[in-house]
Order: sequence, then structure tokens, then C-alpha cells
Amino acid sequence: MVSVTKDNAGEIFDGLVKEKGLKKTFIAKKIGVSPQTLNTKIHHGGFDADLAFKVAKILDVNPAIFLAKTYTDRLKIKEK
Repeated sequence: MVSVTKDNAGEIFDGLVKEKGLKKTFIAKKIGVSPQTLNTKIHHGGFDADLAFKVAKILDVNPAIFLAKTYTDRLKIKEK
């Protein structure tokens, strides 16, 4: 199966969390998962489009920042 997220989506996520001064535990709570589950999804497989859209909303960013170009092209989402 082809990944819909960028190879460095986890790094992008970490950078945005730090930049915005948020805690990963806060984000995990907002999306209804444990901090451990969030970390596993972000860094060890499972960072899918659904998670990208959820964390993008919390981080107030365009979800395309996490998504592979082939996926955004199909959805016609433009990265800002």
C-alpha cells in the first residue's frame, strides 16, 4: 500500500507542535487517543490521511503539509 503522507510527516508534525507551543498530550486528548498511540501513529506507521486532517485542524494548518503530492493531487488540495 502506498503511503498518503509525506515521508517526513512526523518531523513536520513535531516541528509544528514545538512552533505552536503545544503539548502532544493535548493533541492526543483532542483526537481521543493516548499519547503513546499518537506517538506510534506519527512515528511508527499509521500516520494516515485521517490523522493528518485531525492534527492539521488542531494545529491550524493546511492538511496538505502532511500529505504526499500524489494524494493531494487526487483530492485537488493545494499546499499553501
